[in-house]
Amino acid sequence: MKLRKPFVVILLLVILLGTGLEGAKRWDQSLASAGDNNLETIREAFELIQASNFKKVEPSALVEGAIKGMLDVLDDKHSAYFTDEQFRHFMESSRGSYTGIGAMVETKDGWLTIVQTFNGSPAAQAGLQAGDRVTDVDGKTTKDVSLDVAISWIRGPKGTPVTLSVTRSDGGTPRTLVLNRAEITVPSLDQEILEDGIGRIRLYNFSQNAPVQLRSAIDELSARGMKTLILDLRGNPGGLLDAAVKVADLFLPDAPIVHIVDREGASTTEMSDPAALSIPLIVLVDEFSASASEIVAGAVQDHGVGVIVGEPTFGKASVQTLYELDGGAGIKITVQKYLTPRGRSIEGEGIKPDVLVQKNSADKPKPLEPGRSLRYGFFGEDVQSLQRILTYLGYAPGSDDGIFGPRTSGALRTFQEARGLASSGVLDEKTRETLVTALDRPGNQAPGDPQLDKAVELAREKLRGR
Repeated sequence: MKLRKPFVVILLLVILLGTGLEGAKRWDQSLASAGDNNLETIREAFELIQASNFKKVEPSALVEGAIKGMLDVLDDKHSAYFTDEQFRHFMESSRGSYTGIGAMVETKDGWLTIVQTFNGSPAAQAGLQAGDRVTDVDGKTTKDVSLDVAISWIRGPKGTPVTLSVTRSDGGTPRTLVLNRAEITVPSLDQEILEDGIGRIRLYNFSQNAPVQLRSAIDELSARGMKTLILDLRGNPGGLLDAAVKVADLFLPDAPIVHIVDREGASTTEMSDPAALSIPLIVLVDEFSASASEIVAGAVQDHGVGVIVGEPTFGKASVQTLYELDGGAGIKITVQKYLTPRGRSIEGEGIKPDVLVQKNSADKPKPLEPGRSLRYGFFGEDVQSLQRILTYLGYAPGSDDGIFGPRTSGALRTFQEARGLASSGVLDEKTRETLVTALDRPGNQAPGDPQLDKAVELAREKLRGR
């Protein structure tokens, strides 16, 4: 089977391995080195199964099994085999839009885990939140399944259903959710001024356009008076190495950004240019900040050009390349490793923050179901859910006793006024939709984000010290 040109995907590195005649030559040499006897054994086993096995098996299934077996030998959780359909879905996501449920995911403790959801997506509307464990997809367990394969199970044609079994990060009774897939456009970043002189940019991924968009956001916030930047990389699973290098280059003077090591031990170094933004920098990270996020955080930390705040990062220091095989299937294999500027390997350990701050353990409440109006005098579970949402968002309904009394009505009015709605104190459909948007907004500034609170505190100190 002849390898085609490798596809560069949103992983870490733009790298071209030998293709065409040279690639075919290496392929033939590799097969020859395996020995004629070994190749004949593979052929013999294939023919025996086809001729003698009680249950007929499609030849393509045997070939697929053989490829998976070779990848299993690598003992590398980042290597994977893709069917032609899985490969197509994977390539769609690399273009920044796809059909799915609108959630970023990672593998944690062997399970598929929600990192964050996108505003208005099926995942957000269903109440999925960071830390939720997806244990099954359409009845298939995600335990120890390759991340890319599990993602391919979730994606599919627009409007089709997918059934997820979900448990909260702190345990509890599993829930079964049926979500309809939708067209999802992956945002690159959000930007805002938190208070005078303190800007915040949340970068969601390291796509090809991320460095240009980040620089544009910095320029825009600077024009609005930003003097200190909080770069929020929480939940950012990574992306292109080239994008990571360009992002780090914005903040570093003439210095190493990352060292790339191949399997022969040869190392190359990506360097920044002399120009650097002279703005105090704080970088927020968490356990889901991975690969390219860790390259940026590691470079910032090693050169002391910013303060890293949050939790230890994911710990992925390997580089993968995706190849298309004949017939449309594909494989993803690890081709290189990387080290931080000071030569640190963060594989399995991650970047340890300069200032360690744990997340708030309180779960984000589930959005209210549409269709029911709530007002003064009502009581029940819906009212209790409303009270918990208002509390989470920083409004004070008094308690979550499930009774729609004066304090709940007053808290709802305050929320409505803050969002430009009619101050009725009644939960109508427009107010419900606005509550959902407020809950889903990444980095919601309600009480309960101690990591961001600490970053703002440090930013104030930097402003006072200038």
